[in-house]
Amino acid sequence: MRLFHHVKTLLAHMRVVIHWIAIICLILILPTVMADEADTDQDGFDDSEDSCPDESGNSTLDRLGCLDVDGDGWSNPDSNWTITQGADAFPSRSDAWLDLDMDGFPNNLGLPDSDDCPFTPGYSRVILNGCSDLDNDFVPDLYDDDADGDGIRNEMERAASSGLNLFDPFNAESTPDDVDFDTIPDVLD
Repeated sequence: MRLFHHVKTLLAHMRVVIHWIAIICLILILPTVMADEADTDQDGFDDSEDSCPDESGNSTLDRLGCLDVDGDGWSNPDSNWTITQGADAFPSRSDAWLDLDMDGFPNNLGLPDSDDCPFTPGYSRVILNGCSDLDNDFVPDLYDDDADGDGIRNEMERAASSGLNLFDPFNAESTPDDVDFDTIPDVLD
């Protein structure tokens, strides 16, 4: 009976020690667990994952938890995250977010203003959007009869070229003489 009493007392002491060990472990682990689950800006993203932990946001595609005004998933550009780094190039349009050549025409397909030349900046708006337009007449150089806007048609500049004088229809500084201003180079007039 005495042995039974000693075993019972020993088990009681072990239970107390185990409880203290559990309490100490909780005290040591709890700050780490709470830090992992902290959401300072209350946007639903833990601070450990939130790219903008001090600003409430809803972006999910380029960064987590940053401001996304148009709700397309791509965060608005800011001083720490630019369009070239992946921020939304069109923060007020939910149908567009990408502009690789930074010409203002979206690289997203199927839009009325989708960029037809996504890797070459340009401002053409007739026939093709966002393609090179040297003379700023909104017609892409590819379809422009006078790409450089010098008043002489591209094929006339090429025809006026010779072995000594080569005229570039894409350079307004390279123009054949036209003394009577009839848009036909003198050598062909």
